[in-house]
Amino acid sequence: MRIALIAPLVTPIAPPFPGGAQALLRDLAITLAQRGHEVTLFAARGSQVEHVIMRDLNIEPAPAQLVRLSGHQVSPLDASFYRQAEGFLRIFLTLRYERHCYDIVHAHAFDWPAYAFGALAELPVLHTLHLPAISPPIGMLLRTISSVVPPSPSGRESLMARAQPVDKSTLRPLSTWLVTVSRACAATWAPYTPVDAVIYNGIRVEDIPFQPTPGDFLLFAGRISPEKGVDRAIAIAQRARLPLHIAGDIYDHAYYRECVQPLLARAGDSVRYLGHLDHTELYRLMGSARALLCPVLWEEPFGLVAVEAMAAGTPVIAFARGAMPEVIQQEVTGFLVAPDDINAAAAAVAHVGMLDRSACRHHVTEFFSLERMVTEYEAFYARML
Repeated sequence: MRIALIAPLVTPIAPPFPGGAQALLRDLAITLAQRGHEVTLFAARGSQVEHVIMRDLNIEPAPAQLVRLSGHQVSPLDASFYRQAEGFLRIFLTLRYERHCYDIVHAHAFDWPAYAFGALAELPVLHTLHLPAISPPIGMLLRTISSVVPPSPSGRESLMARAQPVDKSTLRPLSTWLVTVSRACAATWAPYTPVDAVIYNGIRVEDIPFQPTPGDFLLFAGRISPEKGVDRAIAIAQRARLPLHIAGDIYDHAYYRECVQPLLARAGDSVRYLGHLDHTELYRLMGSARALLCPVLWEEPFGLVAVEAMAAGTPVIAFARGAMPEVIQQEVTGFLVAPDDINAAAAAVAHVGMLDRSACRHHVTEFFSLERMVTEYEAFYARML
């Protein structure tokens, strides 16, 4: 197939990746190309992905204003919104002019303009919803799209029946399709629009070294923002009386300054903030940890960091929110505790040594491999066509 992939425009698709969705998109693009598809990646200037056709259309990265996901707050319209809108317009106009060069468009951007312009494309467009329904404007837009654009062949047939007479040769068999990354994430979109399928994210398990013997510390890995719960992770580690290592990019500087830094100062050497690590360093650190802490404070749409840790052999202790119960196998690859129950999470630390670290890696290999994810996307592309 001839596949056009559309990236978020907030940053280039290049290492060090600021988030899991960017790295996942790179892996998807490369694997599709290695399987013989012709893959074109539309992304911001500075993106670097091998084996695919790169198109940046002179679009500069347009970082968005801070969005506090745990509070379901969305940033007001600002200059970055218009920069991104112009970038997505340029991409979809290009796709319209070059529509005979592509079979499928697959977009990964969680941006209002990407959904709006995608609905007008003269190609079948698939959007992967990497986030839950945190933005009412996007939810209402997708509701409009799903109510106007026929979502299936049967829908198109009923449209034709109502609009007789119709020249079937001129009817374009096009539609907007939605996939998301967990059943929990799909449930958040139910008030707005149906989701066509759930396809779990996948990782290159072979890129993550397996470590059968852990060290004696706990790990928090992820962006430093309120919904990820790094302050809870510090509290859990202190109650479990184990050192904590923190790895991740500071997304919400006010939260870090006001909530995290004072905790780090009081904790002394027992808590270390290591900054944003590249994948090689992060995977080594994951394999050495006794457990990964995921005390999430929002409806986690997937939890890629938990999957990466389990691939390294490290169990995960998480609040049972969002997709965490779909990703973690209770008492096999980790422990799920009630949301906000810091005492229960700390108590679970004492039991992670009973878990088989090889079972953690096997779980990821079976359910969350890159090969499985790409195969499911290929099948979905065929369904769209």
